[in-house]
Amino acid sequence: MELMTTLQIDVPNSQIAWIEDQVSNGRCASPDEYICDLIRRDQERKEDVTAREAVLDELVEDAQKNDMGY
Repeated sequence: MELMTTLQIDVPNSQIAWIEDQVSNGRCASPDEYICDLIRRDQERKEDVTAREAVLDELVEDAQKNDMGY
């Protein structure tokens, strides 16, 4: 298991209620798990965006080479 560190954050009451609802509905076992899940999914989304941007950059480069007769 990865080493854990405590992080204290301020969250509006409405968001605390949302997190507690997610836990009580069984989406996650605890508020900590819910927040970690959000962060993990955001990291995955960022990696996906980065990979898609790399593919698009390559496609644009290839298209520019084709337009120049290479």
